[in-house]
Amino acid sequence: MKFKLTRDIPSCIISLSQKMMKTFIFLFCTTVFSFSPNNGFSQNANINIDSDKVISVEDIFNLIKKQTDYQF
Repeated sequence: MKFKLTRDIPSCIISLSQKMMKTFIFLFCTTVFSFSPNNGFSQNANINIDSDKVISVEDIFNLIKKQTDYQF
């Protein structure tokens, strides 16, 4: 008589473990993303671009570089 050492895991245990893993990942993500500084860093730079002329993309990036501290 031969014995099988491996058994099939019942589907209810698999579905329960999957639900537990999904719940853990959800709670972990909400916990990690809830830690934020009291004052965030915003990018409220005022950039003036004349919309009357046709400007290339390179010229727009050059204008942004001149008017702000941003680097591209």
